[in-house]
Amino acid sequence: MISDHSERRTRMTATNSDFDQLEPISASSTKQAVYDALRAAIVQQLPAGTKLPLSELASRMNVSTMPVRSALVQLQAEGLVTNPPHRPAEVSALSTADLSDLYLIREPLEVAAGQHACPRLTDATIRKMADVQAEMHAIVQGTAPEIGRYLALDWELHDLCYFAAQRPKLFNAIRMYRAQAERYFRLYLSNPSEEPVVHTDLVNQDNFVEACAARDPVALSTVLHSMFEDTRHRVTQVLQRNERATSSGASLP
Repeated sequence: MISDHSERRTRMTATNSDFDQLEPISASSTKQAVYDALRAAIVQQLPAGTKLPLSELASRMNVSTMPVRSALVQLQAEGLVTNPPHRPAEVSALSTADLSDLYLIREPLEVAAGQHACPRLTDATIRKMADVQAEMHAIVQGTAPEIGRYLALDWELHDLCYFAAQRPKLFNAIRMYRAQAERYFRLYLSNPSEEPVVHTDLVNQDNFVEACAARDPVALSTVLHSMFEDTRHRVTQVLQRNERATSSGASLP
């Protein structure tokens, strides 16, 4: 069999158009601005395996290589970037193993936060959650739901609940691991099916708000488990299909 490794390396080497989302960073901006720009490009645009040459990224954003290097180190710690020795960093692959690890960690954290939050949820917080819920419905009812905005509202909805738990370390851990799972969220919500997945997810979010409004920790735990199982199942199917396609392509003579 003839290996197509060199072909795949060529295909995954970013072109100028791949970095169109990256804008020049002003001299007064901090390392955070560089990190934010790179992270957004990775989770929204750049496919797994895309090379991230240090000097090219720095030139594109009109900064020195130092903040870019710092951002890549931080993104590597989050699992979004890999940094092979003697080669440019690259966007990490999505995998069923990584998905399983993330969800194994995330579910008990969010269930614990929800259980602590239930008796502390105020009427004012529930009203805020209802407002977010209404905006999510408005997005889904549109002709082309904007996934990025929907996802931001999803996170805001859950943060309103979990913040009420008054467990700051738990809250921060939830947000950290959720951020690491963002690419999987986007894959889940954009997964084509007879009924758009975002509609199914919205039903789950409605159930989440209902359980919070009832201050029912058992119902909330059940809803969260259902959410995680549905996401994990759908994303695993997509990843396995992609992995089979990649394996089949690599084995062609």
